[in-house]
Amino acid sequence: MIALLLLARAALAVDFVEAWSYDDYVEDTPMSGVDGWTGGYPSDPWYGYVGGSGIHYLTPWNDETGGTRFGSGGPIDNWLVNAGVSVEDGSVVSLFYSMDPEAMGLVSNFQDAQNFYVFLMVGGTWEGTAYTGVTPLGSTEVVNSAIVKIEDGVPTVLAQTDASYSGGTRCGYSLTVNDGALEASYWEDASAMDRPATFTLDATDPTPFPAGAAGFYAYGSGISDSSGMYLGPISVLQADDDEDGVVDDVDNCEDVPNADQADRDKDGIGDACDTPEDTGDADTDTDTDTDTDTDADIDTDTDGDADLDSGDGDDTRPAVLPGAGSCGCGVGGAPSGFALLLSLVVMAGRRRG
Repeated sequence: MIALLLLARAALAVDFVEAWSYDDYVEDTPMSGVDGWTGGYPSDPWYGYVGGSGIHYLTPWNDETGGTRFGSGGPIDNWLVNAGVSVEDGSVVSLFYSMDPEAMGLVSNFQDAQNFYVFLMVGGTWEGTAYTGVTPLGSTEVVNSAIVKIEDGVPTVLAQTDASYSGGTRCGYSLTVNDGALEASYWEDASAMDRPATFTLDATDPTPFPAGAAGFYAYGSGISDSSGMYLGPISVLQADDDEDGVVDDVDNCEDVPNADQADRDKDGIGDACDTPEDTGDADTDTDTDTDTDTDADIDTDTDGDADLDSGDGDDTRPAVLPGAGSCGCGVGGAPSGFALLLSLVVMAGRRRG
């Protein structure tokens, strides 16, 4: 079992709130169909496995490869996501233990088999020796670690690095999406996730996916060949840019604190960042004559004021001003950069240890 501790506010006023986690994969049981988990390749079930340290893992069974594109309906679709969680602006965090230098990663904003993000890691290093894995991107794409957008079944590498993961040790990783800004981080030691990542990738997507499921991806790795990839407990942290306790995915005013979510005119924009005219606060009465008599006022002097009938005072009066301008914020909108600071506390021991 793991516990996620949020140690500090992320940079640029982006805060994160733990929204969902799962760490109870059932040993020797296919997890597709259990507790909202669903897989993309029925011929390769993902089984639960409990390590010697008591941590529950997921592991795919087969190590088949084939096809050159995501969304083809074969081993290339070997993802497992949980439909019970929906993340739009947030971070997917987990750990893994690799015995097989093949492709694996984290999935976020999953729409369907044709559309999702994945933090893809291919290959690995054991005791200083680098091993090459099989990439699901096709023979023309050679990456070790990358943020990949799968759109209409076609993968596009948004950012990549030659660095990859270490085999035979428990590693940590995360994939964060926030208003089109993406960040993937990797920690060689999962117990050190309160410190700077071993490496980080940043990318921007001008047309980001809406909210979707989160989970895992694996390709060419399985325990049927006595090795395998072990993917551990997973958590979803949702972004709260204005730190008002309401996560961005449901906040009707992301950039201005409004914990009460008041929306007087019911237009989906919180009063805190709506214009006074829209909320109904502005005085729209422009009539400046409050006389109740029926005779016309005639200007007979030179001071510019209308002379009133007998008994009335000077009727000069200021115009009624409309309400003040808006708070200057928009709907959505977030800082262009951000960093997630986490600590992943894991129980001692290694796999089967």
